[in-house]
Amino acid sequence: MVNIRIILSLICMGNMLIGQETVSVSGGDVQNTNGSVSYTIGQLSYTTHKSTKGSLGQGIQQALKVEMLTDPDDQAAALLIYPNPTADYVYVVLNSTEVRVLNYLLFDAQGRKVSQGEVLPKETSIAMYPYATGMYILSIQQKEKELQSFKIIKK
Repeated sequence: MVNIRIILSLICMGNMLIGQETVSVSGGDVQNTNGSVSYTIGQLSYTTHKSTKGSLGQGIQQALKVEMLTDPDDQAAALLIYPNPTADYVYVVLNSTEVRVLNYLLFDAQGRKVSQGEVLPKETSIAMYPYATGMYILSIQQKEKELQSFKIIKK
């Protein structure tokens, strides 16, 4: 009887340890004087915590990027893409009047072009709700030359 209890206890403990596993590609720990963060790349599930001060997406990389883009005439443009991941729209914010004409192309995971348009001087909204859940590539171009591309995750 005691042996059966020991065997059942070991089986239950083993299941509890496996429940905290994840298959991840990479990860690490970052620390500074304000705190620390542990992260993994390649985690398949995630949860989101929201408050009045902001939100935290656990288990998924937040791909908010601020990049400097340069056109052939060396005129700089600040470009912001948000939110990512998204369910309805992705917004492209161009914080410069120096850049003349930018276009965007949106590709699905198979490389098919699903949307295209002009990036407006202030903010451009790109509808994502018609498309299936998955990964998309947003390419920002000027005069048919790619300046920057972004991975967009559609929830």
